[in-house]
Amino acid sequence: MPKILISEIVQILFYIVFGVIAAITEFELLLYFAFGFVIATSLPSILLGYGFKGIKPAMKVGNSKYEKFRGLPIANGIWGIMHLVLAFFIYTNIKGKYQIGLNIESFLIFIGFCSIYCMFSISQKSERV
Repeated sequence: MPKILISEIVQILFYIVFGVIAAITEFELLLYFAFGFVIATSLPSILLGYGFKGIKPAMKVGNSKYEKFRGLPIANGIWGIMHLVLAFFIYTNIKGKYQIGLNIESFLIFIGFCSIYCMFSISQKSERV
């Protein structure tokens, strides 16, 4: 099975488990973390998908048909747009309760954003030979 497909399945399973935990516990602060996480996942995918120079894919493309398709810039863009749609649905759940400012909700959005974006930034470091 292609590495890209495995990582996407793990990511989707993570979202499902996270959503189930948030639904069962009704602990709304988890939605703020998820909002930051999903936004941080969508931005690099959209930038990579729509031609921003300087961002490289997170994984090397293999020889399978799925990996070749997934290696296309437009596929990354579509993946990013799907994350923006997910972020929109999360936002519709928190929009009436969230106040912009220095509070626990903003902190959780920041932590959610940084948790994935920092890992992506590390994967983008330049290798010097």
